[in-house]
Amino acid sequence: MFSKFKIFNNMNRQILIVCMPKTGSTYILKKLIHYTNFERIVVRAQPEIQEFDEKVIRKSIFKNLVDQIHVQGSNFAVKQINTLNNPKVIILYRKLSEIIFSFRDFSHSEEMRKNFDKKGYVSIFGSIFDKNYYSLDKNDQLNFIIKYSVPQLIYFYVSWEKFSKQIKTKVKWLDYDKFFKDYKNEFIELIKFCELDVNKNLIETTLGFKHNTRLNESKNINERNLNDDQKNEIIKLLKFYPNLKQKLF
Repeated sequence: MFSKFKIFNNMNRQILIVCMPKTGSTYILKKLIHYTNFERIVVRAQPEIQEFDEKVIRKSIFKNLVDQIHVQGSNFAVKQINTLNNPKVIILYRKLSEIIFSFRDFSHSEEMRKNFDKKGYVSIFGSIFDKNYYSLDKNDQLNFIIKYSVPQLIYFYVSWEKFSKQIKTKVKWLDYDKFFKDYKNEFIELIKFCELDVNKNLIETTLGFKHNTRLNESKNINERNLNDDQKNEIIKLLKFYPNLKQKLF
């Protein structure tokens, strides 16, 4: 028998998944918690504003922890990360078209519907939705997401390209599609990046464990295609960042 407590108790690692929304981050987070037995310490200030909580960071400098946060790169974010003793930062991203459809799926979930305020508004992933959104047809809902949410997603990537260079430890850029195409080997590489011991038995147990988390996957790919006008709108948004087209489009 092996003991996760004995293996990782004295590691002193702060693993942060800095991620675009709807990129499978919760699933990866749960796998890392299961493998390491680290405590999940919520490092964001509040659900509506995805930003680091300075008080939590200061209390967690030497703790083993793992968490996810949908935060854009900034001097403040880097300062908080560098406050930690041994941060391991994973920057998780995904193709924009897949996130757009996952956004729309989420917009029809009970979790989002229950968060509307008394005036009929809800803030999700940097965009303000009102209840009139539900009177739009599918294509117009997608158009709304492309117009108001996609620029935020592009800025997420660009901001971390800029500010990740200021993080005191090496960061890992993780492509959602690449990770889930070669799940086991990519998870091992993730463990190595975090400078944790690779325990084959524990890896098999972790990857085989069923978490109550649904991956943001397409069930019917034929219903998840953007039309030409929508694709062109994304291309227009990416034209100022030509290096991102291959990664995000």
